[in-house]
Amino acid sequence: MSERPAVPGAVLRPLVEPVACHAWALVHRRDATHPALATLRAAAAELAGAEGWRARPAGAWLPGGETR
Repeated sequence: MSERPAVPGAVLRPLVEPVACHAWALVHRRDATHPALATLRAAAAELAGAEGWRARPAGAWLPGGETR
């Protein structure tokens, strides 16, 4: 991340096609009962729908070499 202080020995490489994608997940213990979890899940679902988080961009690269 170029806006952070430089890391000795690090090299910046620009991202080029294909764009790499990473699967993210919201994970918590099955027996977790914190009242904020339902709110967090609802907010994540709303943002995912509104911002297209589940839509794979054209030309995206996934681990295993699959592109779309």
